[in-house]
Amino acid sequence: MEIRLNKYVQENLGISRRKFVEMVKQGKVFVDNNKIESYAFVLT
Repeated sequence: MEIRLNKYVQENLGISRRKFVEMVKQGKVFVDNNKIESYAFVLT
């Protein structure tokens, strides 16, 4: 199953998608110690 990271964050952490996009732009989002450059990142 694939899910977009922004949807996962909204559903599980209660952070709005807009807030998440801002966090990505500010370089505050990491997955497995890798900075996420796009809010459209897909989790598998």
